[in-house]
Amino acid sequence: MKGIVAGWQRRRARQRAAVVKFNLGVAHAHGEGVPQNYAEAAHWFRKAAEQDEPASQFNLGLLCEEGRGVPQNYVEAASWYYKAAKQGNAGAQHNLGLMYEEGRGVPQNYVEAASWYHKAAKQGNAGAQHNLGLMYEEGKGVLRDYLAAARWYRKAAEQNEAAAQFNFGLLYKQGNGVRQDDREALKWLRRAAEQGFSRSQILLGFMYSHGEGVPQDKTEALKWYAG
Repeated sequence: MKGIVAGWQRRRARQRAAVVKFNLGVAHAHGEGVPQNYAEAAHWFRKAAEQDEPASQFNLGLLCEEGRGVPQNYVEAASWYYKAAKQGNAGAQHNLGLMYEEGRGVPQNYVEAASWYHKAAKQGNAGAQHNLGLMYEEGKGVLRDYLAAARWYRKAAEQNEAAAQFNFGLLYKQGNGVRQDDREALKWLRRAAEQGFSRSQILLGFMYSHGEGVPQDKTEALKWYAG
């Protein structure tokens, strides 16, 4: 029994030590109480990541992907994302999905991309929910399914993800996966446009200019075209 307790205490001590290193990494990355220094942040994230601390693995992956504090290295970034993703880190799952979709650091694989997006989306990651919606709409890595696309777009749109609001509005405009409804389309397109999403602003301008789904209003059209 003493051996079990001692082993548990050692694990807890390692976990605490890893969290301290993670916090040092965050401090250096954001310049909180110390000068901002990405190389120093990467140093501390790596130490914690090597102790299997998932948030540090995710952050080290970000630095490797962006080339901040370390040489840009997509292969290493994907490796750290994978380690964190396997432990359930939703951000890492989403970013790993992106890398598989785009073929950066890993072979391009839409099935793998959709799988990782799905894991992150189920945890509420808005970016993954939107990207999974795109995969379903386009039939990449999954069978094309407009109903599933609409469901995931809605989840992301309700979290104020502008790209998802735009794509969800398009589904309502076209009647794909949802009942065609100009009013709903306008609502979601406007929400995206109000966040500065340029594609939505341009589409709203076109709709008002041509009276498509809304009363024709040149003044309103110019407002949206101007952004």
